[in-house]
Amino acid sequence: MIPILLTMGVALPGSAIFWLLQDEDSPMRLLGWKFPITLSLVGLALLALGIVNMLHVKHQLQQRP
Repeated sequence: MIPILLTMGVALPGSAIFWLLQDEDSPMRLLGWKFPITLSLVGLALLALGIVNMLHVKHQLQQRP
């Protein structure tokens, strides 16, 4: 689960940046500003969840005898 969360946490904001680099007449631009904002917010949330999950697993492994 950790690699998926971290990968999507980087890929979704990257897609939002890609949206900004498109021409004004690109079909992706028809989606409006809500699309890259949503991608960025969801990506940051997934990245945060991945980091929290990674720290939790590290803590659990340190608790083993």
